[in-house]
Amino acid sequence: MAKSVKVEWNGKKLAKKYREALADGLTAGAIYLQGEMKQNLSGPSPSLPGEYPGKDTGNLRRSITFSAASPDKLVSAAGVSAAKTTENTYALYLEFGTSKMQARPFLVRTLVEKEFKVSDVIISTARRSLDG
Repeated sequence: MAKSVKVEWNGKKLAKKYREALADGLTAGAIYLQGEMKQNLSGPSPSLPGEYPGKDTGNLRRSITFSAASPDKLVSAAGVSAAKTTENTYALYLEFGTSKMQARPFLVRTLVEKEFKVSDVIISTARRSLDG
């Protein structure tokens, strides 16, 4: 006698679960990177050209934010906002320098130095989200 086997495909449910896990991972990566960027701004002020900017008023540190990913928008970021504010303009002057000041890069430099750790945070968080 032949046995019948029923296979049920839950592709949409599975895709939703994976998108939620990836959003969790991307957000965790952005939060980690935000923390590292802020930590790198805790040295003496004034800083030398090429070094991380030192901590003076704390405004630059407070201007570093992150944006969370969502299952519908798998994009997350850490850094300064594109909005034109005094702190954000100052951050760009430090990052790239001006005609009167050499750069004190901290945004891209932190990302490059921490790229593997950020990847680890994204992957491990997404895996925990899938397992939980």
